[in-house]
Amino acid sequence: MRHYTHLSAEERDRIAELHAEGKAVSDIGRDSSTLSRKLKRNGRHTRCKPYKRLSGPALAEKVREHIADERWSPERIDKRLCLGPGGSSI
Repeated sequence: MRHYTHLSAEERDRIAELHAEGKAVSDIGRDSSTLSRKLKRNGRHTRCKPYKRLSGPALAEKVREHIADERWSPERIDKRLCLGPGGSSI
């Protein structure tokens, strides 16, 4: 029976470097299924777009007011913002 060990931070860094260099999963030196799973799971982070909703200073200040003064949750503010200009009280 094989014993499972977690990848260390150093191993993760080295795997990321080798993967960025174009090395095949089978050539990296750990179990291929573990590496494939980790790379697939963490690969989606590189596809995320930057969050730009609060790029305007006036909107950022309004959100701060709702959080601090009115004690709105970030989820409530987000739902209001998703309603768009016509349905938003922000």
